[in-house]
Amino acid sequence: RNFMRELNQRAVARNFRVGLIEGIDKLTSSSWHALLKTLEEPPSSLVIIATAENPYALPLTVRSRAQLCQFNVLPLKILAHSLGELGLSETEASELAALSQGRPGLALNWLNHPDKLTDYKAEAGKFVELLNGDYQTRFSFTESVSREAEKSRADLENLMWHWLTILHDGWLISLNNPERASHQF
Repeated sequence: RNFMRELNQRAVARNFRVGLIEGIDKLTSSSWHALLKTLEEPPSSLVIIATAENPYALPLTVRSRAQLCQFNVLPLKILAHSLGELGLSETEASELAALSQGRPGLALNWLNHPDKLTDYKAEAGKFVELLNGDYQTRFSFTESVSREAEKSRADLENLMWHWLTILHDGWLISLNNPERASHQF
């Protein structure tokens, strides 16, 4: 709310004000409501730049009032080289670049929070086990996920995106293109 109040003030030195919201897809519902009012009737001198890992996790009311500007991922070799300059071994840098699919923000997030990378790898392992499991195992898993009240729609969308990535990697490996896969099985 303070951020929005500050942005709605008249520009002092220039003709416009710019605000940056990192991780807009992680905002709470009360933050959404405060932001939505400004998005509905923005001052002509206001520009808001927001970043999101998953723009589809944003409420439709926010997405409909925004202009999407998608940034391409970095080539894996360039990202791996940059990660190597931060002190990672060549193997670690290559793995992190591949798992993040060329997204430097995600790679740096995992580098700064190794527990999140561990969780990501654990989820990938669970999915591979699920694919190899029988129908009963798959249905039990589906039932357990549907009962988890703490999982938000964004959490489920991220899980589905993760699974699609793993399936895509399996497809690449089956086509004899394992070097293009993010995950190594």
